[in-house]
Amino acid sequence: MDLSLFETDANKSKDGVWCPIDAVTNLRIARYGNAKFKRYLEREMKPYKRLIDKGALKEETADKILAGAIASTILVDWENMEYNGEPLAYSHEAAVKILLDPKLRDFRDVVVELSQDMQLFKEEEVEEDAGNSQSS
Repeated sequence: MDLSLFETDANKSKDGVWCPIDAVTNLRIARYGNAKFKRYLEREMKPYKRLIDKGALKEETADKILAGAIASTILVDWENMEYNGEPLAYSHEAAVKILLDPKLRDFRDVVVELSQDMQLFKEEEVEEDAGNSQSS
């Protein structure tokens, strides 16, 4: 097996890539487990270390930390998002609110699934780059 199959673009993983989720809506998603994500979780979970070690961290607290991590480091932006027919501008606060809403758990799952899709973060094929740089 050629390990180059697993090469990903570090900038795409960190900065995110635009992912269409319907005909008009796009999410900018960074890779799950990127360095910023790991630092965020480490920092936010530190005060709860004893509870985590005992298996006593409340699920609500863990959900808040995870939603904050996703909103801060994975769900980077969106375009043409609506909620109940109303336009919804991207903000960190809006992202956290959506990611914590139990009725919107499937949306959170989509964000996480996209962030774990290695294909989204692959380096561009050399042939594609060469084709895009030629003048017409």
